[in-house]
Amino acid sequence: MVLGGDAVATETAFTPSGRGRISNFDLVLRTNLQEGRVFNYNKQYLRSYKNNINDHYVLGYHMVSYLRKRTRDPLIWDKVMARSWNIPFVPFRFSSMLKRETGLYVKDLYKEMALDLQKDWKAQRDSLKLTPFDRINPRTTSAYTDYMYPQELENGSIAVRKSGIGDIETIVVLKEGTENKIYTQGIINESGMQSAANGRIVWNEYRFDPRWQVRNYSTVVGYDLRSGARQVIDSKGRYAAAALSPDGQAVATIETTTEYKTRLVVLDYLSGSVVKIVENTDNDFIAMPRWTPDGKENSCLIDQQKWKGDREIQR
Repeated sequence: MVLGGDAVATETAFTPSGRGRISNFDLVLRTNLQEGRVFNYNKQYLRSYKNNINDHYVLGYHMVSYLRKRTRDPLIWDKVMARSWNIPFVPFRFSSMLKRETGLYVKDLYKEMALDLQKDWKAQRDSLKLTPFDRINPRTTSAYTDYMYPQELENGSIAVRKSGIGDIETIVVLKEGTENKIYTQGIINESGMQSAANGRIVWNEYRFDPRWQVRNYSTVVGYDLRSGARQVIDSKGRYAAAALSPDGQAVATIETTTEYKTRLVVLDYLSGSVVKIVENTDNDFIAMPRWTPDGKENSCLIDQQKWKGDREIQR
């Protein structure tokens, strides 16, 4: 927990791309705390089959950051860990050494940190001026549920990916307060996007080699809302992200080779054949391609982020 949290804190402090800068990173923790779900430390760390709880990277990041802020000592965790590893086989050694250095056992540190985050996030929320909005679907369950990557369809309905503590990834269509289940997806390769156009939806899924266990692939999968037909576009590709052209006939995606070379590729939706390749001579990190409204093949836009030299790309 501490090592993972320290890694996130370090990348957030010293790079422009750390996970701590991404609002979605601590979305689950922020939601739980603001809705009054301050679980005890053991449940927060070990997680749960009943409640949706963030992973140890989120917990560790906030605990590492909070204790440094509380003690005003940037090396506080070095001291705690050094004492802990002197006699690592003693039960509860970490919590005891934390108590010796800070006056707090790990459970007490977590509780204090949670209350501090609640206060800070409430202050942020109270300072916001929300723009008017319409609720598309009512909250129908007490279980944590995500409705992600909304895409407006031609008939005015909204296609989203539904998932949560009680739901595996499923495409559902929302319209006038009703929810219609369309398709249960496979093992998602999360690229932060899902695209819909002309009655079709595309996303990325993993595929695994039946013989070589450490070899895997990432393909583009499509679903036609009118015919109900699933389309696997190149099952042995290495693609991340997927954007449908406005006519639904082509998919822009990002290919990464086994040599870690990255380029933009345009695929034919039905055949999976490569229509166009946009080479990336500097091997920049590119993500989330988008088409221009006219849908021209040579006008595919790229939201491109660049890390030069020896900067590490963090997911």
